[in-house]
Amino acid sequence: MATIYPNFKDGKIISFKFKCFLGRDKDGKQRCKCTTWTPPKQMTEKRLRSLAEKEAILWEERIKKELEEPVGRKETTNITFNQFIDKVWFPTQTEENGLRHTTIDFRIQLLKTAKPYFEGVLLNDITPAKLYEYLNYLGNQYKTRQNKPLSPKTIRHHYNLLNYILLYATKMGYLKCNPMEMVESPKVPKNRVNALSKNETMRFVTEVEKLPIRLKTAYTLLLTTGMRRGECFGLQWQDIDFECSVIRIERNVTFTASSGVRIGLPKTAQGIRVIPITERMVNILKEYKESQ
Repeated sequence: MATIYPNFKDGKIISFKFKCFLGRDKDGKQRCKCTTWTPPKQMTEKRLRSLAEKEAILWEERIKKELEEPVGRKETTNITFNQFIDKVWFPTQTEENGLRHTTIDFRIQLLKTAKPYFEGVLLNDITPAKLYEYLNYLGNQYKTRQNKPLSPKTIRHHYNLLNYILLYATKMGYLKCNPMEMVESPKVPKNRVNALSKNETMRFVTEVEKLPIRLKTAYTLLLTTGMRRGECFGLQWQDIDFECSVIRIERNVTFTASSGVRIGLPKTAQGIRVIPITERMVNILKEYKESQ
């Protein structure tokens, strides 16, 4: 493994020197190669040393691989991160490959942030340090159109997307290993479920009674069955069995700015299910059907 030497300034680590032993020449002298690596800011010394070890391993592997390759490197080593996304990875992001259109649109939105950040960066130059810098940028500097910081959950989505892309690059032979494997997944704090109390629920039911029958039906369905909003919008009269007091969930309605309104299957296979409904819900549905 490459030798690592920390460089200090004012008692703090500002960079690391990596030294790689490459054997001996014909005269028996050691052949070595060195480089200086500057880590991301805002990290503890323990985290910096751990990341430096991972960076040194990747750097040493690249150096040895370059020595093994013949003159004239492969074309894949010159492809940029964005070129790989546009020409290789993104063409696989289709509904024909089993992806939901909402998933495709969501990844497009995430890439609107990632691609400008990595503009001009070679795919082979995407290191754990560079990825940490990007995640730190998202958490500390990036702001939405509403001038708000990203939530930890959204930052996790960015992490997952980069992992999908770099894992595919590794499988296709564009990378020797996935650098994201050495990057810790951002933690997402667990939030308590803010459910309605019994009194709040009773007040909600009382207020719903004052609404037009269409809204009254929708809100009561959501409250009493737990179905998703898109599943509620996708209901048809043929899905309701008034005699057995059940509703069959068979479709889901979604909307994105690029695709518009789409009707498809529920989010998961388990989403196709039968839900029992109360007698009161049956009567509200009958009232709504008569109004139509």
